[in-house]
Amino acid sequence: MRITGGEFKGREIFFPKTQDIRPTSDFTREAMFQIITNHLNRIEKNWEETKILDLCSGTGALGIEAMSRGAKDVVFVDISNISLETILKNLKNLGFSEYSTILRYDLRKDGEGLKRLLTEKKSENIKFDLILADPPYMAGLSDKIIEIVAENDFLDADGVFILEDFRKNPHKERYIAKNAKILICYDVRNYGQTRVSFYGFEDNP
Repeated sequence: MRITGGEFKGREIFFPKTQDIRPTSDFTREAMFQIITNHLNRIEKNWEETKILDLCSGTGALGIEAMSRGAKDVVFVDISNISLETILKNLKNLGFSEYSTILRYDLRKDGEGLKRLLTEKKSENIKFDLILADPPYMAGLSDKIIEIVAENDFLDADGVFILEDFRKNPHKERYIAKNAKILICYDVRNYGQTRVSFYGFEDNP
């Protein structure tokens, strides 16, 4: 598994041989990040100023792709000790440690706990321009993560939330948060058995 773009294109991303981690394929990552780059160009934002939250990070590959393209502020969240150790190893190998925050949190819990943890660690505005989520396919976490993102005001007004899932798994395409903001799925791409859904607020997809 290798980085697909940016300064570190071609560098290897380590992943352990375990069924607990299912890394996104190089082809899917490359396609995803071309779409993300187009979005950033459209809203006139560069990678260096893009704040990123990588949920269910696994190997950290999605956040690392962003860092290779210039991102300087990436938060990785996972509950698995194997994943957290793998992310740390990859960040150290690539020299990205100073631009990252690694958090251990169980996303099956409510989003308030994650919000508190982010506030404690970052002590600043915790809105993100890009939120990435790649939950385990059979964990049934997709709708929970959509709810967490929408209800806790993590996504910036013109930000994009990207959810990767098994293409046959159902999940919400529209979510009305308590603050009346409406998070909608405005684009879906299928890559083999993987579905990648792109979400934004109704007025800013």
